[in-house]
Amino acid sequence: MSETQRAEQPARIACFGDWEFELTGLQLQRHGRVVKLQEQPARLLAVLVERAPGLVTREELRERLWPADTNVEFDTSLNTAVRKVRQVLDDVPENPRFVKTIPRKGYRFLAPIRFVPPAGAPVSSAPVEIVPEPEELELELDAADVVVPDRPTRRWMLPAMGAGALAAASAAGYWFWRGTGRRTGGEAEHFSVDVPKGMVLLTQFGPSMAISANGQTVVFLAGPLGGSPKVYYFRVSDRVVHELPNSERASGLFLSHDGETIGMRHQGDLCAVTLDGAVRRLVRVGSGIPESGFVTRDGMIYYSASGDDPEQLVTAVWRIPMDGTGKAEQVTRKDPAARGQEWHLGMQLLPSGKELLVSRSQSPDREVLAWDMETQKHKLLVAAGGGQLLPTGHLLFHRRTKLTAAAFDVDRMAITGPETVVVPDVAVAVWSGGDCAVSETGTLIYARRVREVSDRTLVWVGMDGTESAISVPPGPYEVRDISPDGKTALIARFDPVEADWSLWAMPLGGGEWREWTKGHPHGVVGAWLPDGSGIVYSKTGMGMARRSSGTGGAEEMLTTESVFSQFPSPMSPGQKDLLFSEGFRARVRSVVSVLPLDGGPGGPKELLSSYRLPRLSPDGHWLAARRGMDIVVRRYPIVAGENVLTLGVGTMPLWSHDGRQVFFRSREGVMAVPFAGGKTGPARVLFPDNYVGGIAWGWNYALSGDGRAFLMVKEHQSVPPPTAVQVVTNWFTDVKRLVPQG
Repeated sequence: MSETQRAEQPARIACFGDWEFELTGLQLQRHGRVVKLQEQPARLLAVLVERAPGLVTREELRERLWPADTNVEFDTSLNTAVRKVRQVLDDVPENPRFVKTIPRKGYRFLAPIRFVPPAGAPVSSAPVEIVPEPEELELELDAADVVVPDRPTRRWMLPAMGAGALAAASAAGYWFWRGTGRRTGGEAEHFSVDVPKGMVLLTQFGPSMAISANGQTVVFLAGPLGGSPKVYYFRVSDRVVHELPNSERASGLFLSHDGETIGMRHQGDLCAVTLDGAVRRLVRVGSGIPESGFVTRDGMIYYSASGDDPEQLVTAVWRIPMDGTGKAEQVTRKDPAARGQEWHLGMQLLPSGKELLVSRSQSPDREVLAWDMETQKHKLLVAAGGGQLLPTGHLLFHRRTKLTAAAFDVDRMAITGPETVVVPDVAVAVWSGGDCAVSETGTLIYARRVREVSDRTLVWVGMDGTESAISVPPGPYEVRDISPDGKTALIARFDPVEADWSLWAMPLGGGEWREWTKGHPHGVVGAWLPDGSGIVYSKTGMGMARRSSGTGGAEEMLTTESVFSQFPSPMSPGQKDLLFSEGFRARVRSVVSVLPLDGGPGGPKELLSSYRLPRLSPDGHWLAARRGMDIVVRRYPIVAGENVLTLGVGTMPLWSHDGRQVFFRSREGVMAVPFAGGKTGPARVLFPDNYVGGIAWGWNYALSGDGRAFLMVKEHQSVPPPTAVQVVTNWFTDVKRLVPQG
């Protein structure tokens, strides 16, 4: 059809799937939103739709779209136009739903089409529906080929659909969620793509990678070990890694369905960034944990951010159009029955369009929930992390480092079969769980787990920096405290098999270690009681506990509720009050509180906001702590408005046993500041701090009983984070083979 002939044709709209294509104006829409498609790909789509379900040869396309006097390289131009049509329609050449390549011949449009007049136009006859003939197209219905829209079909379209079309839509929805024995494009293929040389994958507080729904584009965060991340991407088809411009210090990655736009947090904003680096800032979200997001087929972003009421103590799920129109809307709110802090991660929109699959973290618990966004009611699906419904009829989730799946009934919203580990060793982000993602077309990406804590050695380091070895085999250690008599260290140890932490008493003169408490998946901070009779320690999300004997003995809960977690500070002999830090209270980043150890009335009492790591002087009259990035000293008990002494930038303050010096750790080294009568001298570097640090809420070194050396942790055998993205195409084949059906 010539352009003149096209202009003379009455306007028609071709409806296929959840798309509407106005053939005269070449305007493509989905759910009422205009989707940009360049002119030549749009003209190509018009030809394919007009000729559906017939074959359109390459020669015919040359004549229709590239006349003989057009100076272009035809094969390249045609392939580019076809690729752009597929990208916009979220179509995959290997498992096409719309455009199928007929090798050495041309192309065929596969989807059923209904032609309707535009709104307000006179209707001379009933809408025409074109349905491809199955025997001609040799098309087998497959779970990977059929996709349920993320939002319900608009009501005005339903009356126009015949009974056959409605039945087909129901069948499509059924097979999307219950694609049991259908093929998924062949056998699974496993390969890896290396990050740039000298880089490692950087998880931070959310997954380091994401994949587009069509399975074509993978994006990941990488940077030098200990450095700032950048965003990189590659196409699964060519595996060539590219750096995304303007992506320094980004986090919380997700992708549009076509893989052409990356969503991320960047400089405190939620942004949409095209692959050429063009940044569109959508909404201010600040910094927070956890960081996650996903995009629905109609371009709506669901992301995690703080709630509109700071007193809610919740990281909620919000949504906003990816095109920058409209305002952000909060769609989950704090459960009134929940204890303390909640973190909500939106994982997936469920078939109803009204419910959201939510991964909720309430330390130390992780839950996968079906969350009704209108009523705020929710149903527990499984006590685990993550969560994604697969077209194979399974629910995917993680238990620590194991990616797990089970058969799932979407009507009952219930697991109907046994749990099966499908990937045994997946790296884990702190709050969002497994560092992995799955496309709708069955491509899995993940970071392979490496040992979370490297082997380390324990050493004495004198005030002049002289090291002396301790006869203890290398292991995954951290130092928490030394007993009041100076004879026993309290050591945290990581179990690489169970992926959790325990606390042990280690005799400094040699002898058998004694386990005090175990089973802490997110780390444990502990301290000796002032008389050395036992320990106090953090119970993640549950307060603090005390033991007077090792594991197996009675555990006494000192506090039973916490917003984030409560972290006890080491104590001096004779100290009567337990000081502790608590993180992420409403409106402030941290709080220092006090609890009488004698069980006095009143329970815990808040002392200072925006402080942490408090440490009392041996005489009990002064408090050293971290405020922001600084180490400060002030009088104790606290006197409001009294002058605060700033010692320098650092962390983990310690008092000398005579109270005449304050030690702390900084980038300059291990520091010492003279102190007497409320006055300080100049800070000096004792020795370079080439030892393991990295403890945000506790101590990872201690002062010896004689006050002449520090017990410190030295890296023995460093284990870097993962350096490759693992990819499995046609992964649903593995899932069906491994996981029993309900």
